[in-house]
Amino acid sequence: KSKGALQQLLAFTTNSTFFLTYAGAITTGTSGCSSSGIVKEEYEQEVFVAASFDGLLQDMARGDGTYLRSFAGLMGCDGDLYGDLAQWGQVHMERLSLPSESPRAWVNTVRQDLALHPSLSGCTRIG
Repeated sequence: KSKGALQQLLAFTTNSTFFLTYAGAITTGTSGCSSSGIVKEEYEQEVFVAASFDGLLQDMARGDGTYLRSFAGLMGCDGDLYGDLAQWGQVHMERLSLPSESPRAWVNTVRQDLALHPSLSGCTRIG
């Protein structure tokens, strides 16, 4: 079973402290990073979901909050579309709160759903 993004990030941090071989993985892109060393947007979304899932779900249930606003920004769904995303989250809360295989799978499910939504199809930012 593949590791979640947060688990991979923590493993990288721990391993890079003891092994220098991972340093080359960042610059070659094999660790999910761009050549500049900045985490790609899709991995940033996954790491955010892994670290903030409970808070994000609470904000979705309320229809507003810091976690939801941050996630909206990461997805490219801020500004005028935020209200639509917040409402969409409330409507789909029951399904979104079900356990997912990984943060990546959860984010992909959200992207797929948003791509089909008439006003939220632009909220599917991928690096």
